[in-house]
Amino acid sequence: AAPPASAAGKGKPGAAKPGAAVAGTASSPCTQQGAPLILGQNGTFSGLVGASIGANRIGLAIWQKAVNAAGGIQCHPIQIFQVDDGASPAQAASNVSDLIYNKKAVAILDAAVPLTLDAVRSVINKANVPVVGGDISDPGWFEDPLLFPQGTGPIEGFTGGIALGNKLKGFTKLGILYCVEAAICATIHKEEERMAANSNTTLAYSQSISLTQSSYTSECQNAKNAGVQIIYMGADGSALTRLASSCASLGYFPGLSGPGIAISPALSKSEALKKAGVYLGTIAAPFNTSDNPGTAEWTEAVKKYASGQPVDQSASNAWAAGKMLQAALNAVGPSLRERAITTQDIFDGLYKLKNETLGGLVPPRTFVKGELPKRVGCYWGLILDGNGFSAPYGGRRLGTC
Repeated sequence: AAPPASAAGKGKPGAAKPGAAVAGTASSPCTQQGAPLILGQNGTFSGLVGASIGANRIGLAIWQKAVNAAGGIQCHPIQIFQVDDGASPAQAASNVSDLIYNKKAVAILDAAVPLTLDAVRSVINKANVPVVGGDISDPGWFEDPLLFPQGTGPIEGFTGGIALGNKLKGFTKLGILYCVEAAICATIHKEEERMAANSNTTLAYSQSISLTQSSYTSECQNAKNAGVQIIYMGADGSALTRLASSCASLGYFPGLSGPGIAISPALSKSEALKKAGVYLGTIAAPFNTSDNPGTAEWTEAVKKYASGQPVDQSASNAWAAGKMLQAALNAVGPSLRERAITTQDIFDGLYKLKNETLGGLVPPRTFVKGELPKRVGCYWGLILDGNGFSAPYGGRRLGTC
């Protein structure tokens, strides 16, 4: 079984279930168990950012348990070392180096690194090791051929949340608050007019903010004065919660939007957020849907293997990253049963994926050796309101892929 989420940051792998006769996942049953497939996950699982995206490790642990219960990938049980970088680039680089060189991980899986992606890239490019899936909230995900994003590009997903507010509530006047701490925030500021145009809104107000501000009352007042109906905040869920409370203190209740992974199960209980209404564009199918084969499998796995832990969009995005790795290795085929799986096998499998959607979990993904990953424009819709989370369009993609 996989380690509990609390093991993340301690560098402990999930152990495979013992037993020689196990079921195959791609074709015929296995006759014997192969060598463990060792993977590493580095993410920001603590602090303000970790409060929003910490469930990435839960989602990946669910995937590990489900795969190992079915006999592994091509008869190889999965072991995952999960470590926390605390939003420190130096720690992220150290973690990934340790995972690759000491733990012998053949790939980094589901890197949840909204503030530390560049540090991860500095290590994997020296080691020539792929990163398969992750948070996809930094533009760098589409600027490196060793990165294999499982979902929609960040700006496209962010724009999708604003467009969702326009579709459902008719919001047309947009305000954008962009943080000063992350590379993606500079991109948001650069792309804000395009985000407005592509969401059928008009940009009425834009301002830089810090993730650590205790209050956003001044920004709320300025947005109110500008007639803003929906505010996109490029920040973590904790900051978005403080924004909702600050605006409410002025008797101002604009719709809110932010990164699709910003709202954790704990933050989703915020009365301020629920009263305002939060409109999110997600990079992969909403975590609370089960209306296509990919989401139905996820939902069933949560029932079996989540052990009562609440899941959210970051958890299901992590599951999708695992499923993409699984699809890649199954594309290589049963020859992998005869030997240990290598980093080259993972590259080979990823390059075999052609318009792969994982049963409706992700937008069509195709990877070409030596080329940068392609950004796609489609997204999914997720909202938080007084009734909790809901997906008004289910597992159906919106926009154009």
